[in-house]
Amino acid sequence: MDYSLAFAAYPGTWDRVVNNVEMSGEELRRAIVLFNAFMSETENRYLQFRLGYIHAETWNARQGTLVDIKQKQVYGQWRQSYGGRNHSPEFLQMLDNLA
Repeated sequence: MDYSLAFAAYPGTWDRVVNNVEMSGEELRRAIVLFNAFMSETENRYLQFRLGYIHAETWNARQGTLVDIKQKQVYGQWRQSYGGRNHSPEFLQMLDNLA
């Protein structure tokens, strides 16, 4: 619920992330935090898929968005942030290996 509320509270920031609009200052920090929330939820889906708790098509749908999301300006900044390094090595390796 908190995850959804954060995105609802800052829809303009997430729109800028998705549309690859350059940001700076407070908005960039907010975007990185929102991005980390998205990636934390994505990691949870990934781990659930690996453990057999969700179907492959559910994971594949999310994984399909990751190729695009890696092209966004915020991805590189998130990946270098504390939040971007604070995930399981397996998940980060999977992200790094995506085309």
